[in-house]
Amino acid sequence: MAKKRVAKRNVTLPRKMSSLIKIALADMRKAEAKPDYFVVDMGVYFKPTNIVCCTDSDFGWEEIIINEHPACVVCAAGSVMAFTLGKKDSKEELVPEDMSGNDDQLMAIDSLRQGSVYEAAHVLELPEGDSDKYRKFDCVIPEYDRKNPKPFHKAMEKLQKKLERAGL
Repeated sequence: MAKKRVAKRNVTLPRKMSSLIKIALADMRKAEAKPDYFVVDMGVYFKPTNIVCCTDSDFGWEEIIINEHPACVVCAAGSVMAFTLGKKDSKEELVPEDMSGNDDQLMAIDSLRQGSVYEAAHVLELPEGDSDKYRKFDCVIPEYDRKNPKPFHKAMEKLQKKLERAGL
């Protein structure tokens, strides 16, 4: 029986900040649910790598590799690249500029995860008007901690709800 090929559709992310946060949080949770294959690290967009379990080599002899398997390091925007934009099996390191048509939205996610709504609005080229319109939403988002991501998620959910209520 022939295998049916399914054409991938191009996805364009929304330009609404509250929607971008919602997508990023959902995709981050997908990455967190697969810790053997995804490592969430806000310092890297999307970087395929290998996870290696090995013995210590402090004693001068060669370490012994016990287990090694492919994985991918992703940030909030990188998790969107992996799941919503369908790049999770990519073997190439990716940055927002590689995601034509979605690069601004991915950069905005990076600004939003840092609590900078004003910067995200600027990246998305939202109507300027009174800059205080966006600055009033700027907030402190705690650093992401792989061992305890709840404070980060809660702060992002709170920001998402505020932006949604404001129509942003």
